[in-house]
Amino acid sequence: MTVCDLNGNLKFNILGPDWEKNKDNRKEYFSPTGVVVAKNYIIAAYLNEAGIIMDKQQRPRGNSPSKLMVFDINGNYIQTIETGHKFIRFCVDEENNRIIAYFNDRLNPLGYFKLNL
Repeated sequence: MTVCDLNGNLKFNILGPDWEKNKDNRKEYFSPTGVVVAKNYIIAAYLNEAGIIMDKQQRPRGNSPSKLMVFDINGNYIQTIETGHKFIRFCVDEENNRIIAYFNDRLNPLGYFKLNL
């Protein structure tokens, strides 16, 4: 993940674990599902798996994350949140201090959980 200032100048990069071992670029770390800046935190959908997987009929499908990684505004790691379900999108409800997500592996896809920061 590349973080720049508002003028486009590089501030820093955040790399996933074992990033240098990902020679074939099959593993995605910070998912295109989303990155949100809320309050003084950077919250990023975190996959750490192959971005394309095969379904039961051996057809290629996009993979979805089940984790969020939280960093402070300077890119320092704070915590990893495991949601227990794969999600497609998420947003932060700052007023109620929670994350709202659309899960793609649950009967009721819309859900939320408290953000304890």
